[in-house]
Amino acid sequence: MGTIPNGAHRYELCRLTDLTDESLGALVELERLVHRESAHYDDRPWDLENFTRPLPGKQELSLVVMESGKPVGFLVASSRPDGVHVNRVAVDPRHRGMGVAAWLIARLFAQSSGTVTINCDPGNQPAIALYTRAGFRVRGTTPAGKLLLSTDPLIPVEKLCVWYVFTTAGMRSGHAAHVPGFVDTLSHTCRATAVRYGDPTELPPLRLSLDWVRAFLRLAARARREGVDVIFVRIHWKLAALLWLAGRMGGGWRVALWSSGGVGVLSGARLGLRARAGRLVHRQVLRRMVDAVVTGPPRLIDQYAGRYGLGRDRMLLACNDVNGEALRTLTDGPELAWGPVVRRWLKSPHRFLYVHSLDAIRGADRLPRLLAEIRTDLPDAEVLVLGDGPLFSRLAPEPVLMAGRVPNDVVVRVMAQAGCLLVPSRQEGFPRVLVEAMAVGTPCVSFDVGGCADVMGELRDRYVAPDGDLERMAELAVAAARTPLPEAARTALVQRAAVFDTEPVASALAVTLRSLRSQGAGPAALLSRSLWRPAFPRRND
Repeated sequence: MGTIPNGAHRYELCRLTDLTDESLGALVELERLVHRESAHYDDRPWDLENFTRPLPGKQELSLVVMESGKPVGFLVASSRPDGVHVNRVAVDPRHRGMGVAAWLIARLFAQSSGTVTINCDPGNQPAIALYTRAGFRVRGTTPAGKLLLSTDPLIPVEKLCVWYVFTTAGMRSGHAAHVPGFVDTLSHTCRATAVRYGDPTELPPLRLSLDWVRAFLRLAARARREGVDVIFVRIHWKLAALLWLAGRMGGGWRVALWSSGGVGVLSGARLGLRARAGRLVHRQVLRRMVDAVVTGPPRLIDQYAGRYGLGRDRMLLACNDVNGEALRTLTDGPELAWGPVVRRWLKSPHRFLYVHSLDAIRGADRLPRLLAEIRTDLPDAEVLVLGDGPLFSRLAPEPVLMAGRVPNDVVVRVMAQAGCLLVPSRQEGFPRVLVEAMAVGTPCVSFDVGGCADVMGELRDRYVAPDGDLERMAELAVAAARTPLPEAARTALVQRAAVFDTEPVASALAVTLRSLRSQGAGPAALLSRSLWRPAFPRRND
């Protein structure tokens, strides 16, 4: 069901019904250990009969966290007519503070609807704090003196109505080309609709005009008719703020703004008055004029907290997605009629690739020096550049090969022919191009900026260089491309990309947005981080 690589620990999640008799015995021993070590447990620990006693929904809802085949935490739950009751939660004292209990609760919420209830000793303050962050509220006390806590009702995920708003400009540039497919997959989990901002038939580009105001009001009226619960806005913060205001003025929906990236200007750049004012308004929108900011991977949450003064209880963790199977299918298509630049690149035994905007933020100006460093070890290496931007004319006379912008399907075909993808960015958010390269089995090296190291996960020591260290990046790139990639290394890349496959990303987003609608930003933030914890191992550095 999932794995958490956590420093020296590797946790696996399974259902209670999947345990062997031997593991059930170990679960009883864990229960006794927790009982001995806790001053807030029941008078008597559970025995084997308590774990195996049939209750409605118990087999499907109850979860166990294992390490090396032994249980280190568990959650036993059963269904009720109006929801779910948590009968027991326990974590081995040696594994507390590792996110085990939060993971268990998040996975329970992901498969539950209605009201979730739990009883807790009033003296167990750490547990009460966790349950409160997860959305539980004290509703009273039991006859035995325990606190009775419950959540607000969680609407069934399949009934959640989500609008996913993205720009048609992103479709033209290729940055949002994957969105329609993602929304289609999202619609398998909840009631999801793609709304194209910039499309005259839905909402034209923002401008101060009466016609635009009328179009916006028509869109808001449509959202009310359709009973929209959450509007997910991709990147466009001004539109997100307006939709948030409309929601407050009778719409009733919540607005989540996806924002994942760097500051957008180089360090030391001087901004004009208009740009500074825009950044100030942007900061206020993120802090006050959306219900939640959605970002990822985890390092971006830390960066946004520092950069914009955002509380972590307002930031939901989500991921970019790729359809790995579809990308690999593209690589098996008929041979393309490559242009002369690509043909020259294909003749090199050591092929490197850059795919991005040609600007300083993405590090395009670093490519000539990076190629020079690579050629000290691989004299016949070539770097092919796919994309355009302000540095195109500056790079054209350089030794890199400039092919300009090409369609996305062609990019994938070229990527599969590369020995290594280069991502020398000075700033990054959640670099989808890294996941695309891994999905087709192509090594990719980057600097440790933005979310690059998080995306690479346990592969980062092999593929992520210290920020700005061109020599180290060249070393990693040479090591990746010097000889044909071993099958085990290629498989590791494909498996890492599969973590961000469209289906699990869409499923996690639906559950997170359901929590935002039913419980608010704080519980949704905890749930989203807990759901994604298996994908992002903790490091001690």
